[in-house]
Amino acid sequence: MQILAFSDLHGDASTLKLLRDSMKDESYDYMLVAGDLTNADLIPPTKRVQQVKEIFSIMESFKIPYCDTVNLFVTIYSFCFSLFS
Repeated sequence: MQILAFSDLHGDASTLKLLRDSMKDESYDYMLVAGDLTNADLIPPTKRVQQVKEIFSIMESFKIPYCDTVNLFVTIYSFCFSLFS
């Protein structure tokens, strides 16, 4: 299984596009996004929405199933909690 993992884009869509374009000949089964996709805490709300839309649009163009760490943590936590409850 091949996993593409990255983090700390901080809203830099051009870096994400460069990553996508540089891996055209590669094949990945899953993409793990380890956080800091945007600069959400540093920009106004309207710009945040635009930034999130652009980043996720580019991520969708990878055509690889992806997981962000928040959802992964919730899934793992829920599973562990179910074992002990």
